[in-house]
Amino acid sequence: MKIAMVCMPGKKSLSFLILAVVLELGNGLHLKVMKTHGHFSNKISLRREKREWIVPPINIPENEDCTKKNPIAKIRSDHEIDLTKQITYSIYGEGVDEYPYGVFVLDSKTGDLNITRILDREEKELYRMKGVAKNQFGQEEENSLDIRIRVLDANDNPPVFEVQHAEGYIQELSEPNTLVMMVYATDADEKNTMNTKLQYKILSQQPSSMFMIRKGTGEVCTATGTLDRETQDSYSVVVEARDLDGDIHGLAGQGTFHIKVLDVNDNIPRLEKESYEANVDENIANVEVLRLKAFDADEEFSDNWLANYEIVSGNENGYFIVETDSKTNEGVIKVVKELDYETLQSLNLGVVVTNKAAFHSSVASKFQAIPIPVKINVNNKVDGASFKPGIKTFSISEAGGEAAGGGAGGGAGG
Repeated sequence: MKIAMVCMPGKKSLSFLILAVVLELGNGLHLKVMKTHGHFSNKISLRREKREWIVPPINIPENEDCTKKNPIAKIRSDHEIDLTKQITYSIYGEGVDEYPYGVFVLDSKTGDLNITRILDREEKELYRMKGVAKNQFGQEEENSLDIRIRVLDANDNPPVFEVQHAEGYIQELSEPNTLVMMVYATDADEKNTMNTKLQYKILSQQPSSMFMIRKGTGEVCTATGTLDRETQDSYSVVVEARDLDGDIHGLAGQGTFHIKVLDVNDNIPRLEKESYEANVDENIANVEVLRLKAFDADEEFSDNWLANYEIVSGNENGYFIVETDSKTNEGVIKVVKELDYETLQSLNLGVVVTNKAAFHSSVASKFQAIPIPVKINVNNKVDGASFKPGIKTFSISEAGGEAAGGGAGGGAGG
């Protein structure tokens, strides 16, 4: 086999100049790579595999119209010099009679390999085909020749974010440099090249600048430790990914991402009043006496917002309980044990309100459990007639007269 490279020595010259020394490797097909204006290349670096010589691939750049530079290569047989033989050439494989069809055609008489259209590396990166030389009887004169055509990458694809409108979450009051989310873009160009080496940056963020991005990884992190859900509960961040490692000449893509600030229990609940007073009738139980209303700036209906009421003083005999109405967040004080006005006219309760969730560290040390006074007045109800003692004993003679009486009574003798 003989292999050679040829190229155009000047931009205006139409002649070919042999650059590489023809390697005498025995009988076989010759492959000449036609290189015009530096467009096609085939390094002369043969390697032996299973006693055959492997021809390096022909390199053709994508997105360039190489049809005007045909032929891109030429197949020749050593048997052409035998005048008794009529050699014809053919190729088969990818880009010929396999998908994508008809990209390459071969002149059966001259062995010229021509390209029919502009190549796209993202469609197909490598074409594998075989060249064959046959005589006039249809017999192969020698072993077929492996031909590989590699499409060289051009930076023709901008980065694309896999998810254009992803959402990230971060707790309020998080420390600076806390990871919020990772944005990720892909580039269809050749991997592990500058064409696919990306850098990220934040183009804009609304309504204020609270986040930063690690340019090499796409990790979005907090820039400060002052996120406050009660002030602003969401942000919009526009991120750019640029190839060529962020070079100004690189191609860029954009994505818009939303960040939701999650609530923590950083607000202490406050009761509506500084003191309360209510009335309850004596001799009743399991009725509502009073409702306490608490205010909390944390997220409604979350554990950070739901109030937890507790009677901490004045209820030693267990006359009352306090429960939380989950719909209104009010504390409902109920009497569960009958009161007697004659023995107890009023009670002074102390009520403390906290949350179902523990307080965040930013406010836990500031919380002081100061009871709110709640005065309960017991209403007197008119009682029916009563006798003290309730039983009076009489002694009666056989004659029917009263002989003696015992005890002090509320009844009259007859």
